[in-house]
Amino acid sequence: MKRYLVSFAGIVGAIIVILALVVATGVYNVAADDAHTAVVYNLIETARDRSIAVRAANVAVPELSDPQRIRRGAGNYNSMCAGCHLKPGGGKTEISRGLYPIPPELARVTNIDPARTFWVIKHGIKSTGMPAWSKSMEDPYIWDMVAFLKRLPAMSADEYAAEVRASGGHSHGGGETMSENRESAGHSHNDEESAEGEHSHNDNSHSHDDSDEGEPASHEHVPPTTPAGTDQNLANTAGDAVATVKAFHAAMSSGNAAQVVAMLDPKVLIMESGNVERSRQEYASHHLPADMKFMRAIRYRLQRQTGDAVGDLAWVASEASLAGELSGEPMDVVSTESLVLKKTARGWKIVHIHWSSRDATKA
Repeated sequence: MKRYLVSFAGIVGAIIVILALVVATGVYNVAADDAHTAVVYNLIETARDRSIAVRAANVAVPELSDPQRIRRGAGNYNSMCAGCHLKPGGGKTEISRGLYPIPPELARVTNIDPARTFWVIKHGIKSTGMPAWSKSMEDPYIWDMVAFLKRLPAMSADEYAAEVRASGGHSHGGGETMSENRESAGHSHNDEESAEGEHSHNDNSHSHDDSDEGEPASHEHVPPTTPAGTDQNLANTAGDAVATVKAFHAAMSSGNAAQVVAMLDPKVLIMESGNVERSRQEYASHHLPADMKFMRAIRYRLQRQTGDAVGDLAWVASEASLAGELSGEPMDVVSTESLVLKKTARGWKIVHIHWSSRDATKA
């Protein structure tokens, strides 16, 4: 028995020496354009699969068939994943061509395991280019992406594009890196909009109407340098918060849903014309596309602005004229807006919005 143990120890020692020599001499090529040997590849694949299986075994899978969940996942997938894992109707990208191991084309993967997929998205995989999205994304948003991936293989290119347009774009609870990808900016209303009742910037008659043909032309967003009646000390008391408000208005007017969403706190409370939306996610999946369409159709002129900041909280109140044509009807309204903002590690975030308006032709 002792002889066998000595022999075993000798074999192990020899393997260690060989591995040490391989590492020390740099003989093994780690370049991404030179594939692993079959032995190394199979060893890594087996270790990866077993590691994921063991750690995902106790993951509880929620309901994944909710259309809204799938739609939210579409926006984030398009912004965060499609560059490597591709999308229906799209060819390979510069990134996907250069990665090794080659990332799977997820539109062709029909048998995903939800628990394992969730674990991989959340924790990533070392030395593969697959990041740990848990660094910027909370679990509910990861499950949205899992729900979308279950649906993805059955989507045509047109269905994929429509789902992305109807989504809230790149939105997952904070830490989003903005993109100018217009497809993820989502300009169209989802089907559920009609069930929510009329949503209007004008309390009298001007509802957000998605039935008119095509996208409205983008109108000029014209905030004068110093509007009459503006608090002259505003830049000193709440300058950074005001800059966030201006960026928010500009993003709404340009139709950049991803940028709008990034400036909203996850628990933002939005009130308008009797309607209430109680989170960024709810707003992004319901009235945001209509609000952007409205702002693109009209000319916004800031008339008065005031505000203040106390510690990590600030408020900014704005009065503006909104004029233009919507759904073939001329409109001229006076809009009042109050925003409450909270200072975070990522800058000022909007935690509350209240919009109200009246017909400018009436006293």
